[in-house]
Formats: sequence, structure tokens, C-alpha cells
Amino acid sequence: MKRAAVGQARLALADDEPARQYDLDDVAETARDGLSYNGTFYALPFYVESSMTYYRKDLFQAAGLKMPTYDQIKQLADKLTDKSKGQ
Repeated sequence: MKRAAVGQARLALADDEPARQYDLDDVAETARDGLSYNGTFYALPFYVESSMTYYRKDLFQAAGLKMPTYDQIKQLADKLTDKSKGQ
């Protein structure tokens, strides 16, 4: 295997692999982290998904509330989850 410099890291490639020109800066950091080991990438992503939260900013402002952080959302979800009921 050859290693080709790609973006700010290296990608382990076969000699004839067209992915040498692949720009890893276009790939989400979490996907890059999951596809690499010790600074070398061993796979290219087929699909990456981003998570986001939609909310009505006007309703939050009217109620004097701020958008919760993802950590706060997780804490609330943990309190609302009853694993014994499959929820």
C-alpha cells in the first residue's frame, strides 16, 4: 500500500486507487476520526449524516427560555426514558 497525503492527514491507498485526490477536508471531522488510526485513513466515507435540532426561537424567547445545549437535551431525554417500559 502507498500512503498519499490528503487534506491534513494520510490515506492508505492501493497504487491505482483514484481516491488519492480525495479531499478529506470535505468530510466531517467525526467521520474522519472514525475512519482513521494513528493519523492514517483506512476507508473513505460513503455517507455521513449531521444531527441538528430545530426549535421555534420565537416561542422560546416569549417564554424567557434559551435553547438547551446538547448535554442538557441528553439529560432531559435520560429523565424521560423508562427502559423498563421500552421507552
